Amino acid sequence: MKENKMQNNSTHESILNKMERKTAIESEIEQMKQILDSNRVDMQESLVDSEGYPRQDIDVYQVRHARHKIICELSNTPP
Repeated sequence: MKENKMQNNSTHESILNKMERKTAIESEIEQMKQILDSNRVDMQESLVDSEGYPRQDIDVYQVRHARHKIICELSNTPP
């Protein structure tokens, strides 16, 4: 009986930890999305102009960093 209660506590703690991690990931992705929104770009939009030069109307470094973090967060999240 005591072992079952300890297992339930462990499961409960595991669920709480996963919920906290989920919230942290969602918050991080939302912050990165705000960076993309402030630069008026999405995840697929080109960062270079028609001549192949970095676009002057956006912060290319900041956008690349935000995209990278979003991709990493999504790919490192277990199903």
